[in-house]
Amino acid sequence: MRLSVMANALKDQLADPQFQNMTFEDRLGLLVDEEWNARKNNHLNKLIRQATFSDPLVWKMWSICPTEG
Repeated sequence: MRLSVMANALKDQLADPQFQNMTFEDRLGLLVDEEWNARKNNHLNKLIRQATFSDPLVWKMWSICPTEG
């Protein structure tokens, strides 16, 4: 399993003294969250690229005010 985002986030945590006061579980949770968010964003971007809208205005309106969900 490739965890490049998590590895980069760990490097960032190790370089930032602010994270040294956090518990292991909190730091691990932040790493997992960052990896999960990156994967979710990549998936959504893939779906957007694959989508074919008959009217370009539909995409423009959605990108201005996307719905929660």
